[in-house]
Amino acid sequence: MPGSGMTPAALEACAAALEVSSCQSPTGPPLACQFHGSLPGGAYCNEDIQCQSGSCQGTVLIPPGGPVDPYTCGTCAPVATLGEVCGSAGCESNAICLTNDTTAPSPTYTCVAVTEGELGASCDRLAKVCKPGLYCDGNTSRCAALGNIGAACGEGPSASWGGGCEPPLICAGSPLTCREPLPEGAPCSPNAPFDCAAGLFCFATTSVCTAVTWAGPGARCSEVQWCLVGTCITTEYIAGIASGTCPALIPDGHPCDVPNPAATCDVFAECFQGTCQLPGGLACN
Repeated sequence: MPGSGMTPAALEACAAALEVSSCQSPTGPPLACQFHGSLPGGAYCNEDIQCQSGSCQGTVLIPPGGPVDPYTCGTCAPVATLGEVCGSAGCESNAICLTNDTTAPSPTYTCVAVTEGELGASCDRLAKVCKPGLYCDGNTSRCAALGNIGAACGEGPSASWGGGCEPPLICAGSPLTCREPLPEGAPCSPNAPFDCAAGLFCFATTSVCTAVTWAGPGARCSEVQWCLVGTCITTEYIAGIASGTCPALIPDGHPCDVPNPAATCDVFAECFQGTCQLPGGLACN
């Protein structure tokens, strides 16, 4: 898409950062994965990643449960540079909209640079984060090394968030320690479904780590059998587990109707102006 900041080089940098980052980071994706584009405020856009401000405004989302979010033309939010007032305007890349006075009746928010600290640097999980491979210790507010098996994790204010463990270890148990992901059949909490090992998921109806299987277009699907493309259309409950059918697949270039949950565009394609299209061909003007 025009102006997209999600380039091959940017994706490689993001992947490299994710490989050494905690699987339960309370601060979200690393700085390298927060893509901004080159389009100025007011330019037509499809996605946030096209805009300098990181925000494409005016796109329309479909109701919950629909097959995909439609690509509708929006405009890039104005971009604010470091020190400028933000809010309705988005901050430039590697900056965050913050206020120094949260007690004021109408606090002023400005763009503050986001820095990535080395081991031992002070951190606040907002403008001062830690480099990939480190985490912000809640007790010391300092960047610390990720823990190995048995290490304490989720200290201080971050206790409810977890974090602080080398990937793919998870922060779990009582007391919170770095542990291997849970194996198939192990008891788990649906509130932390990704504590299970790769390929497993913690389902609300079972509360045990269960292998995920995949279903093609038009095939039967359920809570434990996910659709390869689109969302399972629930029609019944069998033994307490929601069951239904995967949506039909609409080939690229063919007509589509976003409110119709029974049919969806293929992977990577979106329903744009009535036709399934790959993002590379989308351009609002």
